Amino acid sequence: MNWPSILTLDHVRDVLGPALPRWLKGKTGIPTADAADRLRGMQHEFEQANVRLGVIGESGSGKSSLINAMVGRHVAPVGALIETTQGPQEVPVDGLTLVDLPGCGTPNWPKDSYIHRLELLESYDGFILVTAHRLKECDALLFQELASKAKKPFFVVRSHFDQAVARHSVQEARAVITGHIRQQLASDPQLPVYMVSSVTQEHYDLEQLILDIRNALPEWKQVRFIMAAHAYGPATLARKREAAERIAAVYAGLAAANALNPIPGLDISVDIGLLTTMSRYIISTYGLRQDQIDALTGQARRRTWIYKAMHEVADRFTPYLTEKFVVSALKRVGTKTILRNSSKWVPLVGTVISAGIGYRVASQFGDQLINDCEVAARKVGDIFEQSLPPEEELVTFQEE
Repeated sequence: MNWPSILTLDHVRDVLGPALPRWLKGKTGIPTADAADRLRGMQHEFEQANVRLGVIGESGSGKSSLINAMVGRHVAPVGALIETTQGPQEVPVDGLTLVDLPGCGTPNWPKDSYIHRLELLESYDGFILVTAHRLKECDALLFQELASKAKKPFFVVRSHFDQAVARHSVQEARAVITGHIRQQLASDPQLPVYMVSSVTQEHYDLEQLILDIRNALPEWKQVRFIMAAHAYGPATLARKREAAERIAAVYAGLAAANALNPIPGLDISVDIGLLTTMSRYIISTYGLRQDQIDALTGQARRRTWIYKAMHEVADRFTPYLTEKFVVSALKRVGTKTILRNSSKWVPLVGTVISAGIGYRVASQFGDQLINDCEVAARKVGDIFEQSLPPEEELVTFQEE
């Protein structure tokens, strides 16, 4: 096989075959340098992406509790009234910023200047309106201005749904509440209204809310949002896997691009750095960092076995964040890759061998980590559900 002086992705594709991600396989005749630039652009776009969502509603409606539930951790204070004189309360969580907005229509925040002063049209990716009972005039105003006119993603949440279900059937309560909210907002008759629980273990529409917010965002912001969101079921866990695979594809591609354009003395260290960064993002996506596990165990009953069981799972992934472990894993995966594909590498020399090993090693390392994280996340979820206190002791959605 004769290789030209300017190597293209076509040549790498012929060697690596189905291992290349679909969004690279489909491109032909692109010089390697251009491909590397595209990958670095994707990496930059991902790392710079930040989702900013405004949470609208009166004090006591359940805003802080909803914020905590969406990310599966106590990141916003619950139980204290927020003074209307305060400005936006930002809650940053791993590339997602949830902003508890001040009450609209108060002396300090009059409705006529509310949107302009808070820069709602310029600074936010979407909004969540939370109501526990009836909506106010300002709620309808904000819906019309932000959702109907500006076409901003806008999600309406009815909190404390368990209280309504206690008096009526789920179907009846949902129909009545949804109809009233649509009427008060003068909205489209198909406007979704998401029901969430105040104190029970039933999540109702919380997972669907998370999925719909994700779907309303641009490409890399979808990845960032689902990384920070809590997995309440198979659907959100599947979206987390998609996000982790996209991250792994970019970093594996960068490893390959680096191998195609070797820098003497730096190839291995750069690959190690990429794999370590990739590991951190994937582990975070599944909520398996030590601080994430600590926050989760804090919501469970204070049982020694719960703390021990969850941390035994999380401890398995701590080594992935060290370069020493990554080097060891890289050598193991690389050795297997060369042995399995030795016949393919024989005709190739220099940079092509680096490209094949770099991509195969990084992608296989990432695939295995994703598989392990998904299994661990399911196990942690099962442990946490078993550890929750009885309904009367739950504090997921306290009155604020």
